[in-house]
Amino acid sequence: MNYAFVALDSAAERVAGFIDSQTAAQALVELKNRELTVLELRVAEALEKPEDPRHRRKLKGANEGFRSFFTQKPKAPKQAFLEGFVSQMALFTRGGVHLAKAIRILCEAEDDTEKQALLSELEKKIRSGISLSESFERLGFEDSFFLGMVRGGELSGDMLGAFERIDQHLVRRRVMRSKLVSSLIYPSILAFIAILSVVLMFGFVLPQFEDIFKGMGDKLPFLTVSAMAISSAMRANFLEIVIVLCLFVAFAPRFFNLNNWKEVLAKFARRIPIIRSAINQYNCAIFLSALGSLLKSGLTLPRAFETSLLSISDSELRTTLGSITKELREGKIFSSCLASTKAFDSVTIGLIRVGEETGRLQSACDQMAETLSLRFDAKISRVLQLIEPLMILFLGIIVGVIIIAILLGILSINEFAV
Repeated sequence: MNYAFVALDSAAERVAGFIDSQTAAQALVELKNRELTVLELRVAEALEKPEDPRHRRKLKGANEGFRSFFTQKPKAPKQAFLEGFVSQMALFTRGGVHLAKAIRILCEAEDDTEKQALLSELEKKIRSGISLSESFERLGFEDSFFLGMVRGGELSGDMLGAFERIDQHLVRRRVMRSKLVSSLIYPSILAFIAILSVVLMFGFVLPQFEDIFKGMGDKLPFLTVSAMAISSAMRANFLEIVIVLCLFVAFAPRFFNLNNWKEVLAKFARRIPIIRSAINQYNCAIFLSALGSLLKSGLTLPRAFETSLLSISDSELRTTLGSITKELREGKIFSSCLASTKAFDSVTIGLIRVGEETGRLQSACDQMAETLSLRFDAKISRVLQLIEPLMILFLGIIVGVIIIAILLGILSINEFAV
């Protein structure tokens, strides 16, 4: 049974957290052994699955939902703040500094007023007895891995291990993001040149041949006629096209019920098999990494498994793995349950089975998490290597088709003259 408690430590500081115990009496004894004076102890099962704020928004009525379509959604806190907070909290936790006190120190040392206000609000929630994970969730943080790992650290009492694992993950993710951005600079330039070339060809080059092709009618090839029609339509409706594009850029994410274009592109990227496979491996690596960390913290397998599910950002994979929760509670073999979901390959299942048989399941999870991360890096690198030649090929095809259309029209003039 999971219990939430509010207590005083040896320095008379207010402490709030969670403890996993069979009975309330046993929980009190364990807290007393930690030199804590319990002020409040209650069952905390309801806190394991906090209400989804997006679900609450859906219940506010159709009128408010319509208004929210045209209302700017609040931005999530900056990832830079999260990275700095986790690395600093790992240092404070390692030094034995109380959570609320550590946040107060960070708040006083912070120069940015926005971050200072965020830290101050976080400290208030912690001192009022709200857990760290729930406090971040109420402040708008949506990083599933961060929230899941913090909640796991609260359940196991190993906040230091949780912060260190989160810090490693965030550093790795920052490096990957930097690699993606640097790798996409050249393809982005090519995409801009391709769009600019198409606009120039249809808007300025083809109109130069309009007088030459005028009066030929059906004598012109179909490709030339189509290119000239597109050029005329673009020039006649240029302002309307610009307005439609601006409206599309502004409201397309809201139409798909997403926050921004980043999420829209991610949604469509999942339809590409190689990218979908890479994303699945990434989420599986995050899940196994969280599971290994929680098992090392002393949580039971069912409890660690349920908490690790929160670290998965892919809702479909989370649902698939969540279907075996009941089987794990019944004591069934973990590797067999995972194999039934078909979310992991045979190599991963085999290594986890070996880990179960040798009693080193946490090490097996960590090893497979590292392997899957390397596979993810390899697939993403392969995708990035394919983007550049595809963009060059696309640009060549577009420009080549327009040039061929012009040449066919000129050749038709010679035939018509003869």
